[in-house]
Amino acid sequence: MEYMESKLVVDSKWRYFLWQWAAIFGGILSLGLAIPFFSNKYNKFIVEHTYIDGHKMKYTGSAKDLFKHYIVWYLIVAASYIGLVIIAYYLKPLVKFNIVRYVALINAFIISYLINYNLKLYRITHTHFDEIENGETRVIFKWEQIKSWVVKSVLSKVLKYLTIFVAWPISYSLEENYDYERSIIDGNTFDYKARFKGYIKTWLPNILLLIFTLFIAYPIVALNIRIWSAKNVHIKGEFLKK
Repeated sequence: MEYMESKLVVDSKWRYFLWQWAAIFGGILSLGLAIPFFSNKYNKFIVEHTYIDGHKMKYTGSAKDLFKHYIVWYLIVAASYIGLVIIAYYLKPLVKFNIVRYVALINAFIISYLINYNLKLYRITHTHFDEIENGETRVIFKWEQIKSWVVKSVLSKVLKYLTIFVAWPISYSLEENYDYERSIIDGNTFDYKARFKGYIKTWLPNILLLIFTLFIAYPIVALNIRIWSAKNVHIKGEFLKK
């Protein structure tokens, strides 16, 4: 089947680089409370610079709406850590502090992962085709797909971190493949056509950039991978224009 061009258009990678580092430091200095604002700006930039088979995308989310969702997750995180502190204080004679520390690390990993996933889910459900008015985007949740999500998510993180980012595009494509195969944007479903050859061609210069800059160029590398990934997303069948 012949596909039209899919792409992510970026005018200035340098401006994106500065903005991403500002977002990282802003999130840290605000103790995470500013994350919805920066995340919403990021979502708007990525979505509205994306074209799928020649069709421009639009983003309908807002920082205020995202904050309402995020504050609930933030309070859950805070409550979980307060609970760990209380447990550590009252059970200190019975439980070694190291055990509590390890539990806290595991807790941080699980919760941060779920928060990141929900931020991504918010972006997907507020993504539409620019030419379609009052469209509906939904994400299909079925038991078989949840099992697939768990396997692909865990595998993607293992590939990314245990290979010290060497397999980053592969791990990213696993997540993207799962996200697109269960997303229905304005009635349209998608194929994700990433190929290993494209992965090699994309990743070699980027891994060198990451190493030589001591990971300072992380935002640029992440953007390059997303640009590569965007080229592999296509509408399944004919475009449905409601």
